[in-house]
Amino acid sequence: RQGALANAAEDFLRPMRERTGPFRYLQRFSVLEGRFQFIDRLTGEIWAIPQSEIVTEFLRDAIETRLALGVDADGQRMQLLATILHDRRSRRIGGRVDFNRLEPSVIARAFPYLNQLADIRAPFSGNVNFEIAHGWQLLGLRLQLVSDFGQATFAMAYPSGSEMVQVSARMNAIRLASLARATPALSPLAGLDIPVSGVLEGVADPAGLFTLTKVDLTSGAGQVDLPGVFPQTMKIAGARLSADIDATTSTAMVRDFSVDFGGTKVSTSGRVRRDDAGYTMAVDAKVAEVPMSDLAKYWPPGMGVSARQWVISNIVDGTVNEGMVSLALNMPVENDRAS
Repeated sequence: RQGALANAAEDFLRPMRERTGPFRYLQRFSVLEGRFQFIDRLTGEIWAIPQSEIVTEFLRDAIETRLALGVDADGQRMQLLATILHDRRSRRIGGRVDFNRLEPSVIARAFPYLNQLADIRAPFSGNVNFEIAHGWQLLGLRLQLVSDFGQATFAMAYPSGSEMVQVSARMNAIRLASLARATPALSPLAGLDIPVSGVLEGVADPAGLFTLTKVDLTSGAGQVDLPGVFPQTMKIAGARLSADIDATTSTAMVRDFSVDFGGTKVSTSGRVRRDDAGYTMAVDAKVAEVPMSDLAKYWPPGMGVSARQWVISNIVDGTVNEGMVSLALNMPVENDRAS
């Protein structure tokens, strides 16, 4: 019986002119109402589909299927619209699924490499595109998300012969403060009321553990409120962070970390290493157009306390048109939340 079923499935997927069984006459079939259950044996997840409409058309060299599904997950009903195309010549399958107001926990369950999304308390709309090779080898995924705090596109590539998945995220005007308020784990970023765009890259292992390897982000105008870093809320015209990260040595090589305060500019580069005790930093910093009367606003209170106090008290006039400083710092971290 299994052999007969396999033969029927193989004949079903052949080009119409090559079919020999009963499917050689089939050009279209429709399911106007149906109920299904999908079981993901890798994760143990069960997806109930109590409402569905499915239309499949058999074209000359492809099979096209259009689906409208009502899916129950986490106590909510989701509407999914999908188009799936099977190319009979290459035997590849590609498709797109569109969704609206989907809870992030559902996305994280479907894509373990994005399990960081599970803690976000705000729905997403968007779509996912996928491509599957003959033999059901997943080649790539592209997930586009739109939310109240910005847009992001995640691309996942599955290299042949490797268990590691290459992940990249491209962000477009993500409001960090809004995202932090919707995500408890990101609450330390709630003081960054700025729009951020750019790219994050990394790799994920089969267990879904993501390792960040590259950061290239820029921000637009906004304000930052970081007690302990700046003594007051600061307005900024823009900022940039570009760094490469080596997880094996817990080291970040910062190519550029710069902030434009709307005239006064600060830029840094260097190396930051994390160990059990905290952070070790070797940093070169450049400053430009710093009024000495405003220096206290830009000099973090906990950095070089004695020097800060002397300079602020004794040099109160003039402007630093350009300056450079090299720093070697050790910053202890008492707990993971502080990091």
